[in-house]
Amino acid sequence: MPTYLGYETVVSHYMSQWKHGGYFDADGKSAVAKDPAFAAMMTYQKSLVDALGGFRKLDRYRTTFGDEWGPEHPFHTGQVAMQLDGEWRLKFAEDAKPGFEIGVAPLPVADDEAAEYGKGYLSGTIMGIAPQSRKQNAAWELVKFMTTDTDAVVAFAHDIGNVPSTLEALKSPKLTFDPRFKTFLDIARHPASTTSDGAVNGSAYQDTLQKFSQRYEKGEVTDLKKGLADTAARIDRDIAAAK
Repeated sequence: MPTYLGYETVVSHYMSQWKHGGYFDADGKSAVAKDPAFAAMMTYQKSLVDALGGFRKLDRYRTTFGDEWGPEHPFHTGQVAMQLDGEWRLKFAEDAKPGFEIGVAPLPVADDEAAEYGKGYLSGTIMGIAPQSRKQNAAWELVKFMTTDTDAVVAFAHDIGNVPSTLEALKSPKLTFDPRFKTFLDIARHPASTTSDGAVNGSAYQDTLQKFSQRYEKGEVTDLKKGLADTAARIDRDIAAAK
């Protein structure tokens, strides 16, 4: 299900498979119209959508899917054969007892980037302290322990089926998983793996890019170059307003 409305199939996850210089240039301006990797990715993604019957056909099918976090996820039920997803999907899928064998592989890369095969998108486990907490200091000690103590990080990763969020935990001999999970650990260790850039208005620029990409895959935008330029200008205005 390659549409941008599919579970986890967002622009940032796709873009990690294309070599690019980041979402912003050295001056802090949006690079989505200047860096050809963004147009290359969107052109390729739309070719997948078109080859499978077009956006409207796929979107009608998407409306039959179950909840992303429940046992009726379309990968668990066999409604989709492959799922672009985080490492947690393996544990979720096994818990749902799907009745078929599950394999894991890195996402493909462009032909001219074959040497970087195995890279992917990175994120991390997030913890925070509620502002209304009456025990801020104690909460901070717990957060510090669970996010920086290597044994605690490894144990938590095991419990929730996630890649641990520190390099030391990735190196720990206590880190043990299903052999298929090694694919995700290798992605986390891959020197070419990337994540989204930070911005003063958080992920708003990603939301803007995502909305444009959805219009492009639908066929509402026919001039990709101009559309990306307009999107970059919108991102720049939003960031300027947030400073």
